[in-house]
Amino acid sequence: MAGYLAFMSLLAMFPFFIFLTALAGEIGQSEQGLQAIDQLLETLPADVAGVLSSPIKEVVDGASGSVLTFSAAVAIWTAANGMEGARNAVRRAYMRKSSRPAWSRRLESIALIILIAVLLLIGMAVQVLGPAIWQAVDTRLEIPGVLAKLWQWLRFGLSPLALFIALYGLFFALTPRSIKPCYRAPGALLSLAVWMVMAAGLSTYLRFFNNYDVTYGSLAGVMITIIFLFLLGLGFILGAELNATLLRRRRLQARLSSPADE
Repeated sequence: MAGYLAFMSLLAMFPFFIFLTALAGEIGQSEQGLQAIDQLLETLPADVAGVLSSPIKEVVDGASGSVLTFSAAVAIWTAANGMEGARNAVRRAYMRKSSRPAWSRRLESIALIILIAVLLLIGMAVQVLGPAIWQAVDTRLEIPGVLAKLWQWLRFGLSPLALFIALYGLFFALTPRSIKPCYRAPGALLSLAVWMVMAAGLSTYLRFFNNYDVTYGSLAGVMITIIFLFLLGLGFILGAELNATLLRRRRLQARLSSPADE
C-alpha cells in the first residue's frame, strides 16, 4: 500500500503544481504560487529536491495561467487520484469499504485538492506579509528583544505545526464518517514523527553512502524520489493504523466493562 501511495503521489505531484500555479495566476498571486512550490521543495531531502526541481519548473513554465482551461481541469482530476489513494489506505486501516458512490468520493477529493492549494497560497501570503508587518510594528512600538526571539522560535516551529494540521485535516476528511468516536491526533503525530525521522535519515544516508548510481545508473535520482515517497506513504499508513488500533482497543474495553457482559 505504501508503494501504491508512492506511485500515486508521483503521478499527482506535477498536475497539482500545474493547478497551484494556474490558481495563483487567476487570483493575481503568481509569485506566491512559485514561492509555495520552492518552499515545498526546500522541505525535501536535497537529492530528492534536485531531481524534482528542474522538471517541475519546466511543467510550471508550460502550464496555462487560467484555471478554466482544459489542462487545469485535467490537473485537478489527476491530482485527486493521489487523494483517493490516501483514502483507500485509511479505509484499509479501519477495515471498511465505502458505501458512498464513486462520484461523491471523487468530488470530495477534488474539493480537498482545491482547499490544499488555497491554504498553501494563504500560507505563502502570510509568510510574505508577516515579516513586513512585524517590522512595521517593531518600528512604531519598539518590541522587546524577548518577544523578538519568541517570534523567531515560533517561525521555526511553523512548518512542523502546519504539517501536523495538514495531516490531522487529512485524517479528519478521509476517515469513514460512520466511525464514532474517532482518533486523529495520535496518528497525525506519529506520521509527522516518522516523516521527520525518515527524511533526516534518508538525507544522512545519501550524504555518506550515495552510491545509487552504481545500481540504477541514470535512474538513480528517480529511484531516490520513489523511495522517499514510499517512506512518506509508510508514515501516513502507520498513522492511520494507530488511529484504527486505538479505536478498536477503546471499543474492546467498552464491551468488557459494560454491565451486559458481566
